[in-house]
Amino acid sequence: MASANGRFVIIFNGEIYNYEEIRARLVASGSPVAWRGHSDTEVAIEAIARWGLRRAVAQFNGMFAIAVWDRQECRLQLTRDRSGVKPLCFGFSAGIFIFGSEIRALTAHPSFDCRLNYEALGTFLAYGYFPNPDTVYRNALYIAPGSILEVECAAPGFDWEKMRAIVPTGRGLPFDFAAEGWRYFTYWSAHEVWVRGDRQPFNGTFNDAKKVGEELLKDSIRLRLVADVPVGVFLSGGIDSSIVAVMMQQQSRRPIKTFTIGFIEDEFDESRYAVKIAERIGTEHTNFILHEQECLDVTRNFTDIQDEPLADSSFIPTYLVSKLARQYVTVALTGDGGDETFWGYWRYRDYKRLGWLYALPSGARVAFQRLATRLRTAPASRGQYKWYLYRIGKLIEICGGQDFFKAYYQTQIAYGFETVLRGPVRDAIAVKAKTQAILMPDLATRMTYADTVGYLPDDLHMKVDRASMQVSLEAREPLLDYRLVEFAASLPPAMKISRTHGKLLLREILYRYVPPTIIDRPKQGFSIPMERWLRGALRPWAEEILFQSKPATEGLFDRAAIRSLWNAHQAGEANHKDILWNVIILRNWLNHHRWT
Repeated sequence: MASANGRFVIIFNGEIYNYEEIRARLVASGSPVAWRGHSDTEVAIEAIARWGLRRAVAQFNGMFAIAVWDRQECRLQLTRDRSGVKPLCFGFSAGIFIFGSEIRALTAHPSFDCRLNYEALGTFLAYGYFPNPDTVYRNALYIAPGSILEVECAAPGFDWEKMRAIVPTGRGLPFDFAAEGWRYFTYWSAHEVWVRGDRQPFNGTFNDAKKVGEELLKDSIRLRLVADVPVGVFLSGGIDSSIVAVMMQQQSRRPIKTFTIGFIEDEFDESRYAVKIAERIGTEHTNFILHEQECLDVTRNFTDIQDEPLADSSFIPTYLVSKLARQYVTVALTGDGGDETFWGYWRYRDYKRLGWLYALPSGARVAFQRLATRLRTAPASRGQYKWYLYRIGKLIEICGGQDFFKAYYQTQIAYGFETVLRGPVRDAIAVKAKTQAILMPDLATRMTYADTVGYLPDDLHMKVDRASMQVSLEAREPLLDYRLVEFAASLPPAMKISRTHGKLLLREILYRYVPPTIIDRPKQGFSIPMERWLRGALRPWAEEILFQSKPATEGLFDRAAIRSLWNAHQAGEANHKDILWNVIILRNWLNHHRWT
């Protein structure tokens, strides 16, 4: 769409939820606009034409990827929302600058150089995703959340290699880099938000915080309910999706539509709790139980569904619940972001119980870390017992390490990732540790900040965006309204975690509407029984990918190392589901895409 004055052209993906407020500001702030319609896209381009991109985007409350072409200056500007909900990637090949919302938009160009990003393969196998700004290709990068890239297309000296070298240092931090032909800078920094929240904490009482939090939640959901199509909500039965459903039902005149994916395996199934919550608040609920066969059907189509490798196994139920919801609605609200911003993960609170490990000599800490590795890869036990051992193992690694970030990221990687590749492998732990600041004194704050700038945009947002958009469903994220994020960052730790519970503030708000007996239970997460399924229905498919792949991939992988991990897993001697699944997803993608 072009601006009314004809100077600017916009390509827009996503939603600006407060566009009516911005339209009113435009009307009140100067010369009248010759409005042609009522869309948020038109409001966006007119705001950019009036105020410039940086000032305009700072007022946008939404999820978006935006490209703006300035016809007068021959300048391209690319920007992405604060949390990185919507993806935006760019590349440079044969003198041509290319951009798009998907990697496949870049590879469709005949001049695009499809060489692999070999340095990032080890990172992918460690984490199951490519940390921003890396992609699977050497000549493609992701725009960082909350940032703007300006490219002067008339400039002769665009230096791609210099950009590749500089861009990774901007991960989560405020930055402003410039060279001939381009400038790259932040308009919203997660790092600044968390540091400011730590230095200027919320100074009211806990009851005050509950009132502020509930009002922000209600307004966030109000904005995200604006649509001319049917709207529903993903309801897992946990704190985040439940509070979204409650607030959404309060603002609806009729029963809202809720959707849940469950499992036949009890230790993974939360659908029975979702049903209780739906009954309690009076929603029109749809429940789907996932079996191994449905999982197999999705995995066989991974290369069509996924733009680039993403090994988060919860992609499967996310895709299926999106497909289920799309039969009834066009927009679905989610509970994404609650764990990261309001401290829902067990590690944000439980690390204090093992803090005494820091006082031990280094030799003793090494011994505890070896024990942690054994616990993390132990074969499956029953239910919560297995999960307890896994948690203890990760906590020992965090508390037993001398360097926090190195130890913390050690807990996030798949055990054995460094053994399965033949080619060059980046030290994923060291790279991540190097790019994170350690300015927040509280350890839990540092952990949640790290997740906010890493795991959240690079894994969770990618998963939901790819899964939902594949079925033409728009997923909206009320818990990631930037006002809520900034509020959560200002809350003292005591308002977010107790000795027994995380997400304390959200939990206390939800108690007003749903009995604690339904809510207070061990956190399960949106995971699937992959350890068991790799020994069951997925085994033939997985073995074909692991051991009968195309010859071109053999130079990358150590077949003997993969076979050893696979045999140990199949025999029940160890649980290697994480690294095996990461290898399967990467090899499957390599078998079906051009990368040389």
